[in-house]
Amino acid sequence: LKAKGLSSYLKNIDWLLLAFILLFTMDKAILKPVVLVIALFILRKHLSLKELKQAPLFYILIPAIEIIKLLVFNKDFSQGHIVSFFVGECYWLMCLLAFVVISIRVKLTSLDKLNSTLAAFFIVNVIWSLGNLGMVMLHAHTWNPYGSSSLVYGNSTGDYIKGILMGPCYINMFVNSFFAIYFLYRKKYVFTFLAVLIACLTTSNFANIIFIPVLLVLVFAMKSRKARWIIVAQLAFFAIFYVFASYDNLVYMLSSLRAKEDFAQVPLTATGQKLLRPNGKAVSVEETYSYLLSSPEHFAFGAGMGNFSSQLAVRTSDLNIKNSSRLFSLLPRHIAPDFYNNHYQIYSLVYSLPPAYHSIRHLPSSFLNQIFGEYGFVGFLIFILFYVVYIFRRHRQISYSFVMLFLLGGYLMFDYLFEYLSVVVFFELFFLVDIKQHQETDKI
Repeated sequence: LKAKGLSSYLKNIDWLLLAFILLFTMDKAILKPVVLVIALFILRKHLSLKELKQAPLFYILIPAIEIIKLLVFNKDFSQGHIVSFFVGECYWLMCLLAFVVISIRVKLTSLDKLNSTLAAFFIVNVIWSLGNLGMVMLHAHTWNPYGSSSLVYGNSTGDYIKGILMGPCYINMFVNSFFAIYFLYRKKYVFTFLAVLIACLTTSNFANIIFIPVLLVLVFAMKSRKARWIIVAQLAFFAIFYVFASYDNLVYMLSSLRAKEDFAQVPLTATGQKLLRPNGKAVSVEETYSYLLSSPEHFAFGAGMGNFSSQLAVRTSDLNIKNSSRLFSLLPRHIAPDFYNNHYQIYSLVYSLPPAYHSIRHLPSSFLNQIFGEYGFVGFLIFILFYVVYIFRRHRQISYSFVMLFLLGGYLMFDYLFEYLSVVVFFELFFLVDIKQHQETDKI
């Protein structure tokens, strides 16, 4: 009976969608376009202009405006900049086409099959993440590497819990927080606990500062009494984990909230004119603000794609980053003056320090820096009007993905998430599945 049940479950999975989200969301630069092209080829009969029109216009307007900016304002036609510009355009094109692929699969697949597919991905990622933890335990020679005095593990243990996404550990945390909300609303309480477990294991402290308050709000917002008690139990689990398994991370998180000056005596530039205080991210926001006010052109349009603050700017530079992409190492170097004079200096300083300092607290990585620094106030308005409003207009058709939108808003402050093509992809998948669920419920 169990074998029959497993067989029935496997038949109820959309294997094309599962393969797409498993492979496309991995943090492997060369894999993403390959997977996307294959998916588009398989779905070629369903591709149409109508599908493109249903995607957020944000994904079309941003790269279109950048072409105009390149010709009118930037006028840098060096090999490094042209290659960087082309790669940046491809990033936004992949965002658009990934949405189209997911949208088509959601329309073609039953709701039951979509839920089974999401559960299948979640199970694979949980197993992978626990495997990451098992390897850390093995190498650290302890059942609790979080409490180890080792400089390699200890506070940094969560960095190794990357899951099948294979990106920074907080990417795994972001996605699992989405799954925690999704399973909570679907009353799959064992799965929602597993999602919180993986989120805890990553010890992504800044992400928890976003996620935990959302759970607290849901304690009062959820209609189901059982769901409210489940959330209370999840919050208690967070507390127990941090107090008894990873107390040093709790201390670090509390010190972050107090904005402790870790680098008060470390010069940010060769001249020592700036200090990395109270943390690199705070300094980067100050730099972005100053840059915007430096001229009307900068305020309106920013520095241009890959020229101020983005994963693209970092990857096409000469910064010595551990586990950097081999694909980008083959491309011509490009370091725009606006990037070099601002966030480049922070990256350079942080990566010259021990790995313990290589955290999102100290790095300039933030969609806020990216959208304002590279696309200006015009880019920010486009994001609000043609992405955020695009989601809000459908607020009556969604439930759990509305909560995820607030989580995503907080998470965007920590990295260039659109360029990762993983966290935002999952948000959009949950969003589309949520809409489908409400449409089917309305029919009944």
